Amino acid sequence: MSWQAYVDSLTGPDSSGNKTIEDAAICGLASGAESIWASSPGLSSLTADQIKKLAGNSSALRECGPSIGEMKCMLLTDDSENPSSYCMHLKASKNHGGFNICVGKAKTAMVIAKGKDGTAGNQVSTRVFPIVKYLRDAGY
Repeated sequence: MSWQAYVDSLTGPDSSGNKTIEDAAICGLASGAESIWASSPGLSSLTADQIKKLAGNSSALRECGPSIGEMKCMLLTDDSENPSSYCMHLKASKNHGGFNICVGKAKTAMVIAKGKDGTAGNQVSTRVFPIVKYLRDAGY
């Protein structure tokens, strides 16, 4: 499956037929080569610096929340080391819609998903977790 197919799967309907993810991206985390591997249009403006910050130590994100593309965000919880989640849970500022965002980290890849308006954070992370788990198990 291509990287874009993973993004398309995330932004498509879930098993209940609901579309809960508005935008998604898969990024590479290799030091010095942080980049977008595939994305939907709403996350295509992610920068290498933003990817680096999201991949780094989350304690720095607690004081000054990260930006994802044009959205300023706040870190809610970091469950990226929890094997039942592997995600950081973020919320976009009210000026940027207040969307729930999930950032799942594998060894060399990161999955970012932005929920649709009104989508709860757990609905976003439920979609991201299987892909992150698969990537981790496959060595990514």
